This record gives sequence, C-alpha cells and structure tokens, in this order.
Amino acid sequence: SVSTKPVSVAPKIITDIKAMTNANHQLILFGFYSTIDYSLYEGLFCYAFDQSGNQVIKHLENINSDVKANFMSKKEADKGDVSLSGFTLEHLVPLSTGGFYALSEKTHQVTEKEGEHFTYGDMLIISMDQNGNMKWGKGVKKNQQSMNDDAKWSSFNYFVYNDTLHLFYNKVIIDPGLA
Repeated sequence: SVSTKPVSVAPKIITDIKAMTNANHQLILFGFYSTIDYSLYEGLFCYAFDQSGNQVIKHLENINSDVKANFMSKKEADKGDVSLSGFTLEHLVPLSTGGFYALSEKTHQVTEKEGEHFTYGDMLIISMDQNGNMKWGKGVKKNQQSMNDDAKWSSFNYFVYNDTLHLFYNKVIIDPGLA
C-alpha cells in the first residue's frame, strides 16, 4: 500500500528533506528551508506522524547565529539575512531518546579539461530532541579533494554508541611524490 502526507513550510521553500522512524515509532520528516534559493539553509523543520498517520509534531525554526558561526565570522553570523550554502542533508541518525542527529555535508563537483574534480567539505551536525526542537548545532571542518576517482574515498561515515555520534573521514594528505 501507499500512504501520502503532503507537507509544506510555505511561504518558505523546502531545500532538503529526509525521513526516518524514531525510537517512539514515529515517522520523522526533517529538512531545511529557505526563502531565497533552493541551495540555501536558513532554517530547519521537523514533522512527526504517529503510527496512525496523525501529525503529532510540526516545528520550524531559523538556524541561529551560534550554529552559523561555525562556518563564518560571528559578526557575519549575527546578521539576520545570512544563510548557509552548499550543504546536502546526508543522514538522519535515530537516538534511543526519540531524538536524532541530522548530518549534512558540503559537496561540490566540477568537470574541467583535466577531468572531474570532487570536493567534500565541512559538515553540519544538528542534534534534535524527541519534540522536534534543535538542541544544538556544530560544524566539523574538513576539506577532502580528489580528481578523476569518483570521490571513492571522500565523504564520511559514522556510528552511534550510547547516543554518542562518532564520525570518521579520510584525512587527505597531499603527497607530491604521487603526482
């Protein structure tokens, strides 16, 4: 069978969205929104539906300046009209509390004369509570670049143990002897 649940953050536009089930057996829809462009993160939203399909949570909030300051100066982050750009929502990771982590990463791919250039950059980690509220947001600085390898060893992986998120990524060390 198929069930449909229309969601809207109007007049804002959804720029990224993922779904999961949490420890409370609710369907969670989480994502980011913008009022300007499909590539920007201005705020986040969280919907939750119970097992009968009833909406039990609808929460929207702007990304606060403390989170933005992970990726820009505090002075710039304090401006009201500043957004985060270049991120893609990769994973929602459920926690035993009913909350979850949302993991986003900056990615960029360019085809040049020499071939395909891949960049996997900083990460945005958002911790959400069981009521759909943001607890905190953190930035992880990284810069992985590769050429003509389909970015096979780029990006990240993770696991959760005792509700603690553990992140792993390949630290690229440029060896001029291999060029």
